[in-house]
Amino acid sequence: MSAIPIKDFEQQIVSKIDALRSMISFIKYSKRARVPMEFMELLEDVLVKVKEKFLLEVKDIRSAGFENEEEEVTTFALTFMPFIREIHEKLCVFLDTSEHIYLSNETLFALRNLTSKFSKDFKLTLVPSCEYIYKVYSFQNLYERLAKPFNIEGIESNNYPNWFFFLQYPNIEAQNILLNCVFAHEIAHFKDFQDQISESLIKDIHIEEKAFGELIERQLKEPIEKLEGEKPQQLTFKDVWGKERIERDLYKMVTVITRNWLTEIVADLLALRTLGPAFLYSLIQYSLLLQIMHNYSDSHPASSWRIKYCIDELKELGAFDTIKNKKIKLYLNTWKKHIDKSHRKPESGIYNVSFLTLQNALDKIRRYIRVVSKTFTIDMKIYNKETDKIKKEFFLKCIPPIAVWNAKKEKSIYFNKIYIINAAWEVFLTEKENFCKNFDIKNIDDSVKAIEVLNKLTLKAIEGSDLLELCQA
Repeated sequence: MSAIPIKDFEQQIVSKIDALRSMISFIKYSKRARVPMEFMELLEDVLVKVKEKFLLEVKDIRSAGFENEEEEVTTFALTFMPFIREIHEKLCVFLDTSEHIYLSNETLFALRNLTSKFSKDFKLTLVPSCEYIYKVYSFQNLYERLAKPFNIEGIESNNYPNWFFFLQYPNIEAQNILLNCVFAHEIAHFKDFQDQISESLIKDIHIEEKAFGELIERQLKEPIEKLEGEKPQQLTFKDVWGKERIERDLYKMVTVITRNWLTEIVADLLALRTLGPAFLYSLIQYSLLLQIMHNYSDSHPASSWRIKYCIDELKELGAFDTIKNKKIKLYLNTWKKHIDKSHRKPESGIYNVSFLTLQNALDKIRRYIRVVSKTFTIDMKIYNKETDKIKKEFFLKCIPPIAVWNAKKEKSIYFNKIYIINAAWEVFLTEKENFCKNFDIKNIDDSVKAIEVLNKLTLKAIEGSDLLELCQA
């Protein structure tokens, strides 16, 4: 960074801080923005304190009469500019001028309820995106992280949540409550990060030696053309890079991919044990929509493998034995047979090493997840009773949930949102014909219309559950 006069630098920093505060004001009072006020107030509080600290530091530099004043300012810039860029990036998430479709309040309340199983001190915000992606990002002790480099005092940490938690979702799926069960996977990443589940597991997971050795040998023999003057030479990777460097680089790549995949496995299993079959249904639908059944990447294993171990874990939960709905059992068994037959290992040598490494450790991972998820695992013993009543008395008759509760005084059966969403999925997968007749949907295959109506009914049931929960509190 080239040195700049202190006067110019002072003007630049102050103007940037003021511009960021203007952005915060715009976002806070925007009618379309759904941003936690605590998040904006925290950023503004830090900016005010940083500006005060900055002006005092500039004053001290001037009064000290440093001969190398420009060098002092350059050092200063190395601290302030990353801070300003970071604040700017956080604000830009909320400054998209396109018209977004926001998830319903009912969905937001349900997600907050689910997240509260993992942490009590948090603020959850949903962020619509034009990208077709579900993603989570979170900040812990944000006030400390932003203020610490400046030794700022006077910011009361108790005024702000310990966690700011943001869930990004595809704009086009905002009203699709059934597909949005995949949110459970993203929330599970938060649980994993908070409790260091993957970090605990990775310590006892070792790279598959045989597969890694074979990968190294293949890579060493790979041909590489190197030009020496006018005569090309046919060399190998070993000739150019050497065995030690190739082995070291491959190990780093395999380790990174293995860690990435482990976090996805952990999130899948946590989500499945929380939502039960509903998560599996949404994972299948999401994978079919994106056509990623057999696609391995650096960040994610193929969906076929994810579905396979989720089905196996669902079986361990007792779902295949306890679920009485014959059509649902047929659906689950059909997918199990299909996945067992179609699932294949990755073609890439590096991916194959990570796959075999985690495949060997999968039983250990599943046992660990069962222990850490005991307090919030779905109870399959009461699954049939809960979902059957919700389907028959609400979804297939379209009787408002409040009316059902008032008439039968059986309030507890609709209290759990997890069974509501599972009942909705069962209706969509197995009761489409009856469902369409009740709502005068003439074309039974009109899935778009059917899911639109079912989504609205599901949101109504969740809303009733929230109201009832408030009344009982």
